[in-house]
This record gives sequence, C-alpha cells and structure tokens, in this order.
Amino acid sequence: MSKPLVRPAKLDDIDDLAELNAEVQALHVANRPDQFKPTQADQLRERITLLLADAAARVWVAELDHEVVGYAGAVIHARPEGSLPQLRVLPRSVRFELANAAWSSMRDV
Repeated sequence: MSKPLVRPAKLDDIDDLAELNAEVQALHVANRPDQFKPTQADQLRERITLLLADAAARVWVAELDHEVVGYAGAVIHARPEGSLPQLRVLPRSVRFELANAAWSSMRDV
C-alpha cells in the first residue's frame, strides 16, 4: 500500500468527486429532507466543474494507491466567518489520517 497523498483537485477528478459528494448528499437528504433534495450525477458533475473553475474555491482530493478516496473543499470569502468547508473520506480509508491531512491543507489557504 502506498503512502496517502492529498493534492489539489483537477478536472480529471470530477467523476470521483461527484461519487463521493453523492454519498454525502444522500446522508443529508435522509436526515434533513426539509433542507436537502436529491441530486442527479450530471448535476453534481456540473456543480463540481463550476467549483473547480471558481477562483475563490479550493478543492483537494485524498488519494490512496492512486484512487481518490476523499475530498475537502471550501470557498474563500472576504468575511471573518469564512465558509463552511466540506470534508469526506471513504470509511475504508479513515485509518490513514487522510481527513487530518486534507484539513491541514484547507487551514493553510
């Protein structure tokens, strides 16, 4: 098994990011249907494409053995409270400290 890697996301990661985000969205819909609605894969890919093109957005992916197993993202705002970041790591990859590495990348921005 290779060493975990956290790197900036790129357009080639869109399908992996959409899949990971769909899992998070499904949890939100299940727990707060009053606040969240189901989304389609093509909608997620479109939103992620726009996010990656946004100069104020920062998105990183966590890789393990050349597979994207997590992501972290935030939009930088010019206000003290900033924004609520997103962070997701596949359950089978939690033991590799990828969430901590991704969070560290976000803090350094």
